[in-house]
Amino acid sequence: IKGKRTKEEIIQTVTQIVGDVSMSSGWPRHAKIVKNNSLLRQWMSLGTYLHDQVSNPDADPDLIASEVKAAIREIEAELETGYLSMEKVVDDTMIEIKERAKGSTSYQPVKTGLSNIDEVYGGFEPGRYNLIIARPGIGKTAFGLTLAKNIASSQPGTALVFSIEMGYRQLARRLLSDQSKIHLNRLKSGNIYHDEERLDDAARHLSQTNMIIIDHPKYREIERLMAAAESIATQNSINCLILDHVQKTTSRKRFSNDNSKYEYISGELAALAKALNVPFFVLCQLNRELENRPEFQKRPRISDIRGSGAFEQDGDVIMGLHRSSRESQVLQVEGLKDRDGDGAGKLVYLHFRGSTQTIEDIDSDEAMRILGEEKSERQNVWRGGL
Repeated sequence: IKGKRTKEEIIQTVTQIVGDVSMSSGWPRHAKIVKNNSLLRQWMSLGTYLHDQVSNPDADPDLIASEVKAAIREIEAELETGYLSMEKVVDDTMIEIKERAKGSTSYQPVKTGLSNIDEVYGGFEPGRYNLIIARPGIGKTAFGLTLAKNIASSQPGTALVFSIEMGYRQLARRLLSDQSKIHLNRLKSGNIYHDEERLDDAARHLSQTNMIIIDHPKYREIERLMAAAESIATQNSINCLILDHVQKTTSRKRFSNDNSKYEYISGELAALAKALNVPFFVLCQLNRELENRPEFQKRPRISDIRGSGAFEQDGDVIMGLHRSSRESQVLQVEGLKDRDGDGAGKLVYLHFRGSTQTIEDIDSDEAMRILGEEKSERQNVWRGGL
């Protein structure tokens, strides 16, 4: 409103503007103009930020990439925001169902290569955020590596593994032990006498497996991890993500408490799974208080996860790993949550060989037989071997 106006003139002008915009035919056009201008200002701000950052000789390229990609995701989310009619919702869903019926690879879930798991969960949908929780020493890392190796060997694309806890040589020894069936301790000590040929065969096989392992400490920072994953995905067709383990991750942001930190980290990881449209398997450590419970009550629960509220809310599938003792050969996988399936409450048995870190399918009757024998052995030890 230019120039000096009386109070009455200002009221009249504002009333006219409101009246023009309030017409039902004018709302969509004016709303679109406001939204477009808002988005353009966001793009301008991002451009200014990027210019300022790259002008700084001490700037960190990884952090810049992470910030820019996060900002782009936010802008794209606004671009995609809109109301869908029921007709559109039903049509899109029917197309997906029919494509699944035809066996279209675009909609096929990723199979783990463990039939007992795949039978219950039907494979794992792209874009889903899956949590694997267990106490230390139960077999989380072995389980994660088994998934990565099986998926990389059977599905098109590359399995991307972020190892925050172990170095790549430690992971490679576990994979070689599993593949060659040579005791892991012998590979650690270099005692491979008479088994060099078997080890070489295993090495050749694993070398051809489509896996990428990242173990650099800088990827403990969630912003760097996400930037690296998105960058690798532009050069490789990623078929799954594995993170071992989430409680080792940090953020350059500052939080008032751990729950706030994990809420942020969990949300970012769930967003990454959707952005790359691949199943993301995140290994989780549990609260130490669990160790104070009696042995028969140490089966993991969702509430045992550190920062459990955020993970429970964000996780599409949550599986708890349990063994009745550290020596048990039966790995029990309990479905604690399955947002879009019937895996919750289901118990799956797998054969675990700790000497070679091998996890394989096992018949449920055989699993029960082994568990029975292990229970009898523990009772004999408790009774003093009598």
